[in-house]
Amino acid sequence: MMSRLDVQLTTERSRPLQDLPVFVEITSGGGAPQRGYTDSEGRVSFTVPSGRRYDLAAKGPGIETKVESFEIAPGQRSHMEEVEVKLTAGGTATKAPGGMVSAENLRVPEKAQQEFTKGMKEMSAQNWSKAREHLEKAIKYYPQFDWAYNNMGVAYIQEKNLQGAREAFQKAVEINNKNTDAVRNLARMKLMDKDFIGVKELLIELGPDPHDAEALMMLAYAQWQTREFDAALATALRVHQGEPDRFPLAHLITARVYEMKGNQNAAQEQYQIYLREAPDAPDAHIAKEGMQRLAARR
Repeated sequence: MMSRLDVQLTTERSRPLQDLPVFVEITSGGGAPQRGYTDSEGRVSFTVPSGRRYDLAAKGPGIETKVESFEIAPGQRSHMEEVEVKLTAGGTATKAPGGMVSAENLRVPEKAQQEFTKGMKEMSAQNWSKAREHLEKAIKYYPQFDWAYNNMGVAYIQEKNLQGAREAFQKAVEINNKNTDAVRNLARMKLMDKDFIGVKELLIELGPDPHDAEALMMLAYAQWQTREFDAALATALRVHQGEPDRFPLAHLITARVYEMKGNQNAAQEQYQIYLREAPDAPDAHIAKEGMQRLAARR
């Protein structure tokens, strides 16, 4: 059964976060993430399956990145999740990994911030071309606005302009290589292009945050594709240190490497975990075939 999920962002004392569009991402298991931007009252809605555990990430200029998990009970038709976030200095600074504030975003002039906010509102309404126009104006007022470049890349993707998206994400990373969203987005583009060496170079050079499970997952997959099996195993094992239920693909990579190394018990355990977490995933047949191979060897 599908459920309506309403996410309400608040500040201290449960006050709604107003007039500051924030990017919200919802993920569950190995499924594709759902993404949206909050409206002027700090709310965004999604339609998701009930009976699952979800991870929520709220991020963007003006707030400290917030990550939390919650569950929607089986058969529950609607669910409200209230998430308290902290505003950064002046409501415009962006927290980088490790708690550092991006120096560039501390200098965002008011006109650039206003255009950025307008662009975010248009993105929330899925008016991608209008959003991009505002983000271009924000960059004109402040050429070092990495978050504007990053979100312009997202708008380009919605407009099917993949080259424009690549260039925008690349520029965002060049300005601020601690902008983890831009790094992940650029890595996703490289994965789409099957540029696995480029993904490795990007993520290894910038050193993914040890708590950034998605970046670690992409790195492990790129290492697997370039046949660096020991490195892929080491990275895949790091994926679930902080978030044990996200990115089941890491278990599949781990199982495959263990099987190659002849560690049948460890491989079987990882295949079982993968099938438990992602039984309907497109790659589930790989795990099932692996289980059959292991059983035949016993």
